[in-house]
Order: sequence, then structure tokens, then C-alpha cells
Amino acid sequence: MSPMFTLTYQNAQFNTPDTLLPFLQANVGKSPQIQIDCIMPYNGTAGQLMDEACAYFSKLDRQIEVWPNVILNRSTERTSTGQSGSLLVFQIDVRSK
Repeated sequence: MSPMFTLTYQNAQFNTPDTLLPFLQANVGKSPQIQIDCIMPYNGTAGQLMDEACAYFSKLDRQIEVWPNVILNRSTERTSTGQSGSLLVFQIDVRSK
């Protein structure tokens, strides 16, 4: 089982705990899992949230790149304004540049 890290998404931002960057750096090449708990629903699809998270992670350290891999679990609902998500669990690829 690959290592997992949990983040919260609130007010259109990811929380940034001090342990996130060391987690990403320690898991280069290991396809870790990320779980995102949306305190306030994410307005978009699970794929869009995954892409946004990976872009955010890649900005934390210029020596690594983070790419989306597969969605393992999601909780989304369709509303009159589109889709919104409350939970996303996905696997990422972390590579050295």
C-alpha cells in the first residue's frame, strides 16, 4: 500500500501543513496517494480538482514535478450550477526534474 497524505480544501485554497513538502520529496517515484477533504465544496469535477492540486504541489519545490495518476475515490454531486466535490482520493506521480 502506498503512503497517503490528507489535505483540506477550504475557501478555494489547500491547507499547507509543514509536512506536505517533506512527504512529496520522500515519495519521489513511489506513486503516493493524496486525499482531499473539501470543507467547502469544490466547484468543478474531480479531475479538475486533481489537476489543480498537482499544479499546486509542483510549485512547492522546483526540483520536483507532480502529475495526476488515477482517481481512487470521489464524492461529487451535480447541482444546478454544475458539479461540486466534497472528497477526492487519488494517486500522484512525483518525479525529479
